[in-house]
Amino acid sequence: MKKWKKTSFIIFSILLTFYSTNAQIQQNKALFTERISLLDSIFSSQINSFEQIELKIKLSRNYLEEKKHVQAIAELEKIPLYLATKEQQKNILFFQILLNYLLEDYNKCLQKTTAFQSLNPSKLQTKNIELIKILSLNQIENFDSSFNLANSYIENYAKNLVEKDSLTNLVGKLYNNKPKIKSLQKANIIATFVPGGGIIYGGKPLMGLFSFSLQSVSLSFAIWEFLQQNYITGYVVGLAMLQKLYFGSLKQTIKVTNEQNKEKIHTFNAQLLVFIESI
Repeated sequence: MKKWKKTSFIIFSILLTFYSTNAQIQQNKALFTERISLLDSIFSSQINSFEQIELKIKLSRNYLEEKKHVQAIAELEKIPLYLATKEQQKNILFFQILLNYLLEDYNKCLQKTTAFQSLNPSKLQTKNIELIKILSLNQIENFDSSFNLANSYIENYAKNLVEKDSLTNLVGKLYNNKPKIKSLQKANIIATFVPGGGIIYGGKPLMGLFSFSLQSVSLSFAIWEFLQQNYITGYVVGLAMLQKLYFGSLKQTIKVTNEQNKEKIHTFNAQLLVFIESI
């Protein structure tokens, strides 16, 4: 009996060792296959990276022509710049700068211009990027930096001394009359304490007066109903309507102020372009 147990134990040990070793071999084989596959994919991507990047740039350009700006920049952001050639990097960054400007992400646009300029672009590329940078600085209300860059732009690209002096004077006068940007915080404070006042401050006086009138009527109706002891009607109709109009007015204040500020800067940039785009 003891001999049988001993024999069984030996057989069990041998089988266990065999299966453990076999499992380890299979695991190592799978790991080896996975690594070979990974190396193969990396090698393939290195070989075809130029063609793949060119295709993505072309696809992004097509999206840009179709005015699908979000899709265009999404394609560009998929491209690993370290795999791109220097010329491809310039093209990618140029399109990213342009798309960020069109998507009104001006801070990111300015970040990309710094990266672009580090690639030693051509004179024409530098000129175009500097122009976008000037406009972007105006969009984020950094008029002082924009003014300095605009003067530098004229200095570098004016055809002759007469043109340079003329444009410098015109641009100087334009920046002396730069748009007065309304404060969103101030607009919100006014709207909080004066119904419709924030909209008037934001640049839409008629809309603000209309909002004030509606809120006044709602409040008057609520007070009248309470005086008549029609509490439910006063609360459900009068105060509920007043609450909706009041908070709606706060949202409208921010929207109107933002839109008016954007319109002023857009007009300012359009006037600036008339002067310096002809250089």
